[in-house]
Amino acid sequence: MAFLIKLLPTTNLLDSKTELGLIASSKFGKITHNLVFFKYQATGNDFILIEDEEFDPKWVKPLCKRRYGIGADGLIWSRPSHVATRKMTFFNCDGQEASMCLNGLRTLFFHTASLSSPYITIETAVGIYKGSKSGLFLPPPSFRKSLTINNLRGELFNTGVEHYIVESELQDLAIDELGRELRHHKALEPAGANINFVQKMAPDEIWVRTYERGVEGETMSCGTGAYACHAYLGVSKSKVRFFHGDELYFEDKPEGTFIKGAVAFVYRGSLCSESIS
Repeated sequence: MAFLIKLLPTTNLLDSKTELGLIASSKFGKITHNLVFFKYQATGNDFILIEDEEFDPKWVKPLCKRRYGIGADGLIWSRPSHVATRKMTFFNCDGQEASMCLNGLRTLFFHTASLSSPYITIETAVGIYKGSKSGLFLPPPSFRKSLTINNLRGELFNTGVEHYIVESELQDLAIDELGRELRHHKALEPAGANINFVQKMAPDEIWVRTYERGVEGETMSCGTGAYACHAYLGVSKSKVRFFHGDELYFEDKPEGTFIKGAVAFVYRGSLCSESIS
């Protein structure tokens, strides 16, 4: 699969943000107009965000491929909604649609909401979420069951997608090998689950490393995994710290569990129409 990108820096900068023009060629057909995208990262999870209604999801995998495309853990496709402010469709970097990505959803709230606006709503495959630029409210997670897999006892939660939580020392953990083995275990069939290895630091603080389904490897952070960790702790207010140091904060409120954490705009660019063959 060929996907070549040439970066063309432009001289017109918007609010001192980097703007790049991308020329691409591949087997995936033709784009009939310049396709604008935004690059974001949320506690180390990086995303491509596209608002173009004519975007073709078959472009997700080559665009997310590092060193060949833009490179990202996933792609957020934001479109108009009949029932909310915007609608989010999320794709993992393997090109498959996922029902939820909480860091992706946090990114879209950050991108869409203004600092002065009241709460907005975003439609997803698993429901409508309410939030603002600073964070959003989450519905209660569901506890699936306790499981022992390969002599490792853990708990399975659904926070929009399924997460298996196992307590472990994290420093020298062979996460890719062990995570892959658990993620594909028959006990978690048919779809498998994301695997979270956790270490309790305090009654209201937990350290986590996540092997993500769809990425098929460790990611720097996972929002739905962090929410499963909050549920696992069983407290009303918690801090979930990722292995590389970033943190997400959770607080149970009458409207739902409120999540907040860092989101950063990185750059924007465009895929140019004349480049696609």
